[in-house]
Amino acid sequence: MLGYEYSQGSWFWVPVHEARTNRGLRPFGLGKLRPVVLATRLSPDAVLFPRSTLESEFQHDAHSHEPDPPCEIDKPGWVVLSLTAVVDLQLLNSDSYSCEEPEGSQLFDAMREALRP
Repeated sequence: MLGYEYSQGSWFWVPVHEARTNRGLRPFGLGKLRPVVLATRLSPDAVLFPRSTLESEFQHDAHSHEPDPPCEIDKPGWVVLSLTAVVDLQLLNSDSYSCEEPEGSQLFDAMREALRP
C-alpha cells in the first residue's frame, strides 16, 4: 500500500535528489532532505508543496506539538505555494512521515487558494 491513509496536511521529509519541481523537473535546493506537505488527498495525482528556509509566499511557524516520533518541523520557514513538488509516491511512507499540520492552521486555507484554478 502506498500510504493512502495520509491526508491534506501530512508532512514528509524526502531526499532532495528525489524531489523535483513542476517547473522543469530540477531538484530542490541543497541538503539531504526536503520537507513537503501534502496539499491534496494522497493519490497518483497528489499535490505537494515544498517548505524552505528562504522567504517565499507563506510564512510557516515551527510546530510545537509533540507527536511520537518528535516533529521535525522545528524551525520557522516558508511554504512555497508557487511550486509543487514531484515525488515518487512510494517515498511518502512511515519512514519519511514527520507529522500532521495542526488543526486550524492557516496553511490549509493558503493551500486551497493556491490550488484554485
